[in-house]
Amino acid sequence: MSIYYNVATDEYPLFIGDVQLIDVSWDEDRELPENIKYVFETDRPEEIDGKHIIELKPEFIGGQWKQKFGYRDLTQEEIDFNWSGRRPPNMLFIDTE
Repeated sequence: MSIYYNVATDEYPLFIGDVQLIDVSWDEDRELPENIKYVFETDRPEEIDGKHIIELKPEFIGGQWKQKFGYRDLTQEEIDFNWSGRRPPNMLFIDTE
């Protein structure tokens, strides 16, 4: 799956359809529209008990935009939820702040 970042508006994540809304004639065989950058996928970090993995805004590293991840603490509601003996799903949230 291709992921894109609009550096002018700070919109992330964008996908193929989002880019085509910016430039209806664009497809993956053409150069990206101005201010739209391809984001290289990176490995997700290991899970940590009591935390959710969150996806942050991409980072410009070594001349490429790359995915960046972090963690957030579980809320009390998430901790208290009855998962019926199962481990809660490893949810992914986008941090927009």
